Parts: sequence; C-alpha cells; structure tokens
Amino acid sequence: MRFRRLLLADGEPMSVDENFIPAHRVPGLLDGEPPTSLYNVLSEQFGLVMEWGEDMIEATAASPSTARLLNVEVGAPLLKIQRHAFVARAMVDYSVSYYRADRYKLWVPLQRPGARRARNH
Repeated sequence: MRFRRLLLADGEPMSVDENFIPAHRVPGLLDGEPPTSLYNVLSEQFGLVMEWGEDMIEATAASPSTARLLNVEVGAPLLKIQRHAFVARAMVDYSVSYYRADRYKLWVPLQRPGARRARNH
C-alpha cells in the first residue's frame, strides 16, 4: 500500500511523506481519515509496534511537484530521509520524506563508549 501525505505545522507545509506498507498487514487503513500519527495507528489498530529501523538522510533539490506542495522554489534545498522500519525481522514501513531544509535542524548527540554521561540541555 502506498500513500502520500503533506505534513503541516501551524498551517505551513513542512514535509511530504510517502509510505509503503504491506497491504495485508493493514487491512482498511485507508478507509477512514488519513492518520495524523502513522505509527500510533499502526500500533493501536494493527498491533505493529516498530522495534527498530534505520534512516538515511541526505541533501536533495526540490522537484517541481515537491516544490509545489512545500511552497518552495524548484531546486530549493530539502532534506531527504529514507526509512526502513521493522517489527522483528519484517520490514513493515518503507518511507521517503522530503523536509524543508529551511525549517529543520538535525541534532545528533555523540558520546564515546564508557565516557562520562552527556549533559542535559
């Protein structure tokens, strides 16, 4: 099953998300309103609690269709995030998301194994 969502914050476009989920795992998912929190719906309605996953993040340029949805110029910088999410060994969600680079920051805490605990901010 494939579906595409435009995510807003305060009425402004923030990201375009496209998800691919095995249809046999989520019968009737698209019969109602689009989910506001996909992973909550997968967990609560279908018992699919994501156990692990991986994201690949890279810079990209807005295509004409994505630029129109995000209200940016064609070629504007975007963050592209590809996700593989798993329940046990089964991949239950593959997604590609395009985030407006002008509205996001990526924060990655780092710590050496065995080092003193990181400070809270």
